[in-house]
Amino acid sequence: MAIERSWESVGPIAFTANGGADGTVTLLSAAGFKVKQSVVVSATSLPDLKLEVKKVISPTKLIVGPVVTTGKLLARQDLSAYTLVLNANLRAEEQKKAVLPMADIIQAVYRQEPGTTIGVELDDQFGQPFDLNNPIPVSASPLWDEIDLAYDANQNLETVEYKKNGQTVTLNLEYDANQNLSKVTKS
Repeated sequence: MAIERSWESVGPIAFTANGGADGTVTLLSAAGFKVKQSVVVSATSLPDLKLEVKKVISPTKLIVGPVVTTGKLLARQDLSAYTLVLNANLRAEEQKKAVLPMADIIQAVYRQEPGTTIGVELDDQFGQPFDLNNPIPVSASPLWDEIDLAYDANQNLETVEYKKNGQTVTLNLEYDANQNLSKVTKS
């Protein structure tokens, strides 16, 4: 589900490791958390901390710090008192997305030398680019229940019939004088 110009609420999600002195939060999954998103860290008998996400490190870790409008953008919050024993958790309420100045957006998509281009790359929900080690998740199901093949007198494949849910699609194959496949038509 998506909400126009807003981030959905997330959690509360329990910590899976004690909070870090450097603002590190370890969760079963950091999915749904965004940089600059306001969050709340809670634990039994400790005050709620209203913070913001500074960095998503991995699919299970992020760093939080104080909400700042200028300066100290890299400030971190000491979370070492927020432990598993105290049922520490992280949540984010539904909120407006961060609005970035156009200059920041251009800087983010401009690829520096030697590439000098406006670039676009596909990333996963944790900001990691898709590549051989992080492939795009896909789900495929057969487009057919059965395939029938028919051959001509020269043992050339002549027709391919794809059958799915009682429907049949036939592909007719034609060959040139050298017996090379030259044309495929659907009937």
